[in-house]
Amino acid sequence: MHLSLKLRIFAAVGLVGLAAVAMALVGIRSMATYHQHVMEMQSASQRAVIGEKVNGLINAVVMDSRGVYMSRDAREAEKYAPAILKNVAEISRLMADWTALVPEAERGAFKPAVEQAAQFAAFRAELVRLGREVSTAEARTFGDNDANRANRQALNKQIEALAAANSAKVSDLVQGLDEFYESRLQAMIWLAVLGLAAGIGWAAWTAFKRVSQPINDMTATMRELAGGHLAVEIPSVEAHDEIGEMARAVRVFRDAMRAAEAMRQAQEKEREAAFAERVSALQSMAETVELETRAAVEQVAAQTALMAENAGQMANSAGAVGGSSQSVAAAASQACPTPRRSPPPPRSCRPPSARSASRSPWPGRSPAAPSLPPKRPREPSPACRPP
Repeated sequence: MHLSLKLRIFAAVGLVGLAAVAMALVGIRSMATYHQHVMEMQSASQRAVIGEKVNGLINAVVMDSRGVYMSRDAREAEKYAPAILKNVAEISRLMADWTALVPEAERGAFKPAVEQAAQFAAFRAELVRLGREVSTAEARTFGDNDANRANRQALNKQIEALAAANSAKVSDLVQGLDEFYESRLQAMIWLAVLGLAAGIGWAAWTAFKRVSQPINDMTATMRELAGGHLAVEIPSVEAHDEIGEMARAVRVFRDAMRAAEAMRQAQEKEREAAFAERVSALQSMAETVELETRAAVEQVAAQTALMAENAGQMANSAGAVGGSSQSVAAAASQACPTPRRSPPPPRSCRPPSARSASRSPWPGRSPAAPSLPPKRPREPSPACRPP
């Protein structure tokens, strides 16, 4: 059975409420039964009291009837007649009240007593009439006999038996009422204890097992997730209540975090791969540059050696040219008629090779020069030409 937390809480409240309703029903039923027992006891008590009163009135009527018997005339008997009629009327009224109080199931046994009481009342009324209208002697003859005395004694005994039965019933009702009170009290106590225990137990179990513990587990799981432990399992995912809905929401959150972490790791791997690729490309480029630079340096060194060789050759050529110039100048001076010595050509008119040779720190060698094609020597200006 899958119940939400709301229904579980309502069930706990319902159990307590059901216990309260059961206690209320038992209490109401107990009060109704208690009232019924009290009414029965009160009725039996009233019947017992009425029986005692009727029995006392019968004895009073008998005593007043003896007064009539002992009277010498009607005037003297009149002192007792009103009391007899009053008591007889009271007996009839009390018997009517008694009949109303007798339960329906007991009226069959009570009916002979009612009939005998009615006969007694009618007999005593006739006794008064005879004493008033005829004579006291006739009244005594009518009433003072063994048959009438036996009937009156039988009525007394019957009334006394009914009164005793009512008194015994009152005692039984009192005892039964006490037992009923004890049983109902125990029933209400047990209902209260069991109802409260069931309600409180269910509420405590729901609060601990279905609310507190799952929430604590969920809190610990969320702490693990906040700490980056994405491999943690989400508890209460299969629960069909609010905690289960919360757990499934947290699972979605965890899965999203796992997906984000996987994406981050993939991007990190891609960045590392790209970085490694760039490093490899740079290394390859550096190696290529190094090879090309080494080749260029070697080529420059070769060209430099070639240029140095060419510079040496040019220096030798310049020296040869200088010697030829001096020979030509000597020949020209011998052929010239004027003994005047020509001034040396200006510095600017000297061949470049001669100037370079003069500045070279190594005699007979010119410094290394760039590997250039050999140029033709510049011809001297007209001023520098020999005459």
